[in-house]
Amino acid sequence: MSDPTTTANQPGAVGVGFKWLHLGWGIGSLGAALFLNGINFLLLFFLTTVLHINPAVAGLMMTVGKLWDMAANPAIGLLTDRTETRWGRRRPYLLLGALITSIAFAALFGPPEFGSNAALFAYILVCYLLVSTGYTIFNVPYMAMPAEMFDDYKERSVLMSYRVVFIAIGTLLAGSGGKLIAEAVGGGRHGFAVMGITVGIGIAFFMALACWGTRFGRFTRREATRYTLADQFRTAWDNKPFVVLLFAKFFQLLGLATVGPVILFTFQFVLGREKPGVLLAQYGLINTLIQIITVPIWLRIAGRFEKRGTYMLAAAIFIVGNLTWLATSSTEPLGIFMLRSVVLGFAASGLLLMGQSMLPDVIEYDYRRTGLRREGAFSGLYSFVEKTAFAIAPAIIGFILAAFHFDKLAKVQPPEALRGILMGQAVLPAIYFAVSIAILYFYRLTESRLKGTSLEARKS
Repeated sequence: MSDPTTTANQPGAVGVGFKWLHLGWGIGSLGAALFLNGINFLLLFFLTTVLHINPAVAGLMMTVGKLWDMAANPAIGLLTDRTETRWGRRRPYLLLGALITSIAFAALFGPPEFGSNAALFAYILVCYLLVSTGYTIFNVPYMAMPAEMFDDYKERSVLMSYRVVFIAIGTLLAGSGGKLIAEAVGGGRHGFAVMGITVGIGIAFFMALACWGTRFGRFTRREATRYTLADQFRTAWDNKPFVVLLFAKFFQLLGLATVGPVILFTFQFVLGREKPGVLLAQYGLINTLIQIITVPIWLRIAGRFEKRGTYMLAAAIFIVGNLTWLATSSTEPLGIFMLRSVVLGFAASGLLLMGQSMLPDVIEYDYRRTGLRREGAFSGLYSFVEKTAFAIAPAIIGFILAAFHFDKLAKVQPPEALRGILMGQAVLPAIYFAVSIAILYFYRLTESRLKGTSLEARKS
């Protein structure tokens, strides 16, 4: 087996601008968040209310388009583990992913006029497949890098605090601001096409910037030991903390992937806003600011109560805050509306920070147990779970809207359709997050246990 010792891209560069490395890596999350939230918040709404595709069909299309992409995740992780360049194993893929994702995103929201629904459906599926694959090419190596760059348990939480900030900003710009951009230029197909190009440029810039920003980062060399995809799954299953984290993260992502596609429906039809972009932007701004300014609070909580307990607390707060959507209506006072944004922003900050910082912990645990550097394998499986959740959720929401008789052409929906929207907005996410809390009870990887795990490779 080759020596997996970590090295720097340039001699003596690891210590140069230490916090700048945090910033250089973290800013890539802004590009990823622009993509994820642009898709999660806007695509189902765009397909149903602008392109007038049946919601069940639209949700199913989004699920089908993810199937290949889900299968590609472990393969991309394996590929990056086997790559070796003077830029490291991961960084070249950040540029390739940035290019594909940005172009496909713009194309997805700017479909040409077709003479048949079949041609439109095929176009959407191809673009969705391309944009998701581009994101995978970027995100799998990107999420493998923290375990290579930093060894310290607490330092990785600090690193992830940068990611939380940029995710919050990306959520505001794409999720809340995306609809505002579309409305500002006239709405409809033209408005969403302009939005797609604008957000696509941002995706390309910030994803590519992460490649440049991590040029002084430490990376690990390729392993001489070869392993298959089947080995990858066996490795993951043997890492019990990783399995627990994976299942907990799946249910949380399923909840978040449910909230995203339905929130514009809530704003427009439940709250009665014909053009919900302004209100959504206000809501998103408050939510984003709270996420950013409460990061130090969550770091202190994690320092005292460990990451697992902190993660469970954040999930519980999210459940309580999200269930308040059941009481919302067009007559709800603005103060109550914004208070909900504050509570959910606080919860989201803790969820993001803990979920992201625990991944490099379980990857290091694998290295300490086996002596093998397989960051790409684990981040590939982690991304696979993310894609699975984001593939399933739109289909569930689409079928719920159809089952509750949502009218894709109506500006005012019947009470039954409003109940279906609130089920997706409040009830389903609460159930998913409650399941994740139960799963997290079995997570046992504390800081002391991680440090006490022997490095078998160094003993041999």
